[in-house]
Amino acid sequence: MKIWIKILLITIITLAIALLSGALNWINQFAIAGVSYFVSGLLYRPKFRISRFVYLLIVLIPFIAIYGGFAIAGNHIHAYPIAFVPIITISAGIALKYYYYKYQHLKKIIVLAVAFCSIILATAYIGMPNWLEYAFSMDYDQTLVAPDICLQDADHATVCLDEQKGKVLVLDFWNSGCGICFRKFPEMEALKQHYATDNVEVIAINLLLRRDHSDSIVALANRLPYSFRNCFTSRESADSLRKYFGIQGVPHHVVINPAGEVIHNGRLATERHIKINNAYDIIDEALREAGKGY
Repeated sequence: MKIWIKILLITIITLAIALLSGALNWINQFAIAGVSYFVSGLLYRPKFRISRFVYLLIVLIPFIAIYGGFAIAGNHIHAYPIAFVPIITISAGIALKYYYYKYQHLKKIIVLAVAFCSIILATAYIGMPNWLEYAFSMDYDQTLVAPDICLQDADHATVCLDEQKGKVLVLDFWNSGCGICFRKFPEMEALKQHYATDNVEVIAINLLLRRDHSDSIVALANRLPYSFRNCFTSRESADSLRKYFGIQGVPHHVVINPAGEVIHNGRLATERHIKINNAYDIIDEALREAGKGY
């Protein structure tokens, strides 16, 4: 009976850690779930008097049933890696433990365990961000051109989007209720500074909400410590921009090349290790094409 209690405790604790880690974020959950099930594999003992495969199923099935069911039934593509990484990691842990019992090479086992955990972490913090960008990307119409819509900036100057040809425009759409948008502003500022000597302009465009007043939004934007240009919408122009670019949520980013063509419409990543929807790659390509002539 004590053996089954140990197996049950391993199952419950590992399951709890893997599920509760979702309160952090998906990237951390991938890492924590992967390492947790790897450790649970290392905890296998021959004295459990059940086969390694049966042990794997007992420990693994609750998580697969709960989280895998959630991911597949809900078609949550972003969660697929988290749902299935425990299969790989617990199998690796059990295999490593088998190797230890067979050859008794403790130092080698420690090196292999550390190496495998490093692979899990690298996959979590490099692979998962790319997967999330892919999973949350939508198919937007890439045949658009800069719209015939004029806005006002913080200095009350008129900015007509279709009259900005000759430079790369990066449009960062946001609204006052979007916390993520405010956290993205430093990334937009870094983007602007990176291309300070190039023909690239970053414009933050506030999409006015029904509850907002134009004056308060302008005052809010002016208090922010960033040097990129701010433009503001009326309710009519905000609705027009949402409809034109298919904006369903913010932050939403649009990149327009010097010929006035929309070359990116949707999510935009600024971290260098994220290659899907990478802002620097998209802008660099637009600058190269501009150098060749459109």
